[in-house]
This record gives sequence, C-alpha cells and structure tokens, in this order.
Amino acid sequence: MSILKPLDEREKKAAKILLSMLKAHYVGKENSISNSKIREGFLKRFNEKFTGIRIRKMIHHLAVESPELVCADSKGYYIAKNWLEAENHCKSLEERMLAIARRKRATEDKIKKQQNDKYAPKL
Repeated sequence: MSILKPLDEREKKAAKILLSMLKAHYVGKENSISNSKIREGFLKRFNEKFTGIRIRKMIHHLAVESPELVCADSKGYYIAKNWLEAENHCKSLEERMLAIARRKRATEDKIKKQQNDKYAPKL
C-alpha cells in the first residue's frame, strides 16, 4: 500500500478519532504518543489494524487539513500547547526538508556519475 495513496473512508474515520484522542490526551510535547501506541489502541479499542505508514498518512492529513497544530518529534505525535512548540516543529520540518533535498541531490549526482562511467554497473 503506497503512502501516496489518499486516505480511504475507513482511514478518514480513524483520523477523526485520532484527532479527538490527541486533543483530549496528548497536548504538549511531553505528552506525545508513539505510532506503535496509536496502532495498538486502534487494534484494542476498535479492532482496526493500520500500518505505521498509514498512521503517518493520517497524521499528515490532520496536520494539513485540521485547524489543530498537530506536531511530531522522534517520540511521537501531539497537539502543540503553545506557539513555541509549533515554531520548534516548523524548524524541525525545515531541517528535514533540507536534509531530504541534500540526499536527493547526492543520489542524482551518483546516477549521473554512473551513467557517464562506462565501467560502472548499470542500474
């Protein structure tokens, strides 16, 4: 299942539940919840199984489409409790974007180098 695949109706319903849960119990970085705990909760409470990738897709959907400041860090997901947390999350997103862009450029450079090297293995 592709991460690019849009949320289906089941996932949209789960995303609404997830947003309610975040707002009720996971406000502030110190109260974040991990992807695995979210998956466990859906399985136990609703007998619904989701992959970690689809949970991230739901979080992305909520961060973009809901009015809430849905944030993430290495420990999990949460609703920002103040503007400072939201700004720190934005800085983290910017750093990740730059790192991804560097990795993409490095990969493109390696592809070009291999294409120009008649002795390199062809991909």
